[in-house]
Amino acid sequence: MTCLDIGANIGYYAFLESKIVGETGKIVAIEPSPINFQHLKKNLELNNSSNVEIYNYAAGDKEGTVEFVVSKHSNLSKVVVPGRKIPKGCEIIKVPLRKIDSFVQEKGITNIDFVRMDVEGYEIEVFDGMWDTIKKFKPIIQMEFHIPPIGQKEQLKFFTTLRDLGYEIKHYIPRALDYAIIGEESDVKNYSIDEFIEMIKKKMFTYTFIVFLEHSK
Repeated sequence: MTCLDIGANIGYYAFLESKIVGETGKIVAIEPSPINFQHLKKNLELNNSSNVEIYNYAAGDKEGTVEFVVSKHSNLSKVVVPGRKIPKGCEIIKVPLRKIDSFVQEKGITNIDFVRMDVEGYEIEVFDGMWDTIKKFKPIIQMEFHIPPIGQKEQLKFFTTLRDLGYEIKHYIPRALDYAIIGEESDVKNYSIDEFIEMIKKKMFTYTFIVFLEHSK
């Protein structure tokens, strides 16, 4: 399998993925933070993970550069989106911005089986730059989704598009910011994507959640 890890941070999930796909698989890990990227690179060396490729840029809906928040907490670094609040005491830098569709074509990637994504509220922009990739490869998708920065209208459009492309939700995990992602196995819910869309309309969500989707193929 080939796994695309967007928002790889220091590599925690990338190295789990590396072990799962084995020597015949490949992980393509993308991390925009220069600080996180250096830790990712070092961890790659320490783990002798020859099946992981790493790239230091942000994924988005265009090619160029973008302002990026560098937080003291590595998992809170994120792309600056106009109109959204920037945490105090953070450094703002410029980082390269790439569309996944362009990147995949440039690298000659012939299959993507799994996409893991954690981009701190930049989910819609990332997908706007990778819809062709999603349509072509129909990968399994696991992503963290942030409610307030995105807005109900964009949420509905996003999940309706995935439904129309043939995706179904397998798992939904609610998450409060100050608690572990999974407390009990019963916290993992199984909703159909139609039920999920209705939940969006009724605003029945925590601030952040993780969702796991598969294509019907």
